[in-house]
Amino acid sequence: CFMRLGSEPALLIYDNVVDFEQITKWLPVSGMRLHVLLTTFVVGDAHEWAWIDVPLLSEVEAVALATEVTDGKLSVEKCREIARFAGGLSIQVVSEAAASNFELRKRREPFVGAGIAPATSASFARPYALLDADARLLAHSVRYLSPHRIPIAEISLHLGWSEDRLSSALDLCEDLHLIALDTHLSMHQLFAKFLAENALDSEEELSLREVRCQQWERFLGAC
Repeated sequence: CFMRLGSEPALLIYDNVVDFEQITKWLPVSGMRLHVLLTTFVVGDAHEWAWIDVPLLSEVEAVALATEVTDGKLSVEKCREIARFAGGLSIQVVSEAAASNFELRKRREPFVGAGIAPATSASFARPYALLDADARLLAHSVRYLSPHRIPIAEISLHLGWSEDRLSSALDLCEDLHLIALDTHLSMHQLFAKFLAENALDSEEELSLREVRCQQWERFLGAC
């Protein structure tokens, strides 16, 4: 069936690729009239592919998208509110704008920020499922802090890990684009909301409670 696809020109799209070796057998062979597009949240090093980084939307772009989805019927102020809440995620902008459009048709005042759109949640769920226990604990520990500026040294004290252990967990989170790492850590505000809705298992939850106790002691002097 796959080999018959190349009889006519076509675009073959593989969405959310995780393992580039596994996808190899599903790539067109010489003579097949196919173009291939892969999407992935994994940082790859396959040099045979041409990589195009897709950044988050700027606020101007997000406002323009919300305006387009609502056919210009939503106020600029509300579109900006959507843009700020979505934090550059186009799927959340579209979801919020579509919901606002529905409220407008019902002659009701649109409410922005009711929750994470299912598509947004699904976009976080796939990479989150690839995290190991340490990386999950790191992510859940970070979500209690300011998501835009988290000192690495501070989270290291909360976890009480060795430098190698912390680096390994950070690298995995960064490779899956769940945490951004520069001089400080940062986490998308909607991923923090996603974590709040996805509890750890009982053993990992006990470890998180210990981390939270350390955070209380660091910031308030009591647990």
